Amino acid sequence: MTSSIPQDVSSTLDAISLGIDDISLALSVSTLGVDDISFTLDTISCILEWISSKPDCISFSLPVISLTFTVTSLAVRDVSLTSHDISLAVDDVPLTLHDV
Repeated sequence: MTSSIPQDVSSTLDAISLGIDDISLALSVSTLGVDDISFTLDTISCILEWISSKPDCISFSLPVISLTFTVTSLAVRDVSLTSHDISLAVDDVPLTLHDV
């Protein structure tokens, strides 16, 4: 006599597994976003130090600072979107459990 997992339960377990994989991927992307922000802030700090040592280069450096802040802003948005994705994936798991 062999016992098998009902199809609904098997499908639900597969969905939970996919949800967990989504959360794991989203957390990895979030970590990359935080690393990007950290790197960008370090870059801003280096640029500001360089400007303070060379006042005659300020006009050249301002566009670089502007671009660096834009990259930081994009990285912050990436982390925010990833957090939203994690939240959605976590919401999917209880819904899937409820289907069982």
